[in-house]
Amino acid sequence: QAALAQRFARRLSETVIAQITAQVTQVVNTGRPLAEQLIVCVRDTITGWDDTDLQVMARPLAHAMRGQEEILDATINSVRDVEWDSLSSMEQARISLAAARWAIDYVTEQK
Repeated sequence: QAALAQRFARRLSETVIAQITAQVTQVVNTGRPLAEQLIVCVRDTITGWDDTDLQVMARPLAHAMRGQEEILDATINSVRDVEWDSLSSMEQARISLAAARWAIDYVTEQK
């Protein structure tokens, strides 16, 4: 949780960081497809989005064959560096999915 908070400090609220962290620890070894894991991690952090829309947004983060780190960085950089409440719902969805992907990678590397 501390690593996620440090990486996404301004753009994610403490509540969002806690929710994503809790979900990551539950889904990381489930064998579910990565896109589905990402959606589960952010579903409760953003409102007004259905799973189909989140699937479209999660796809590039989940299925990149090469340049995964570049895609993750590009996604993060596409979101304004402002407080969570100042972000649009699209930006909140984007940064939440990016944070979930980052957290999944972090947890996987730690094992």
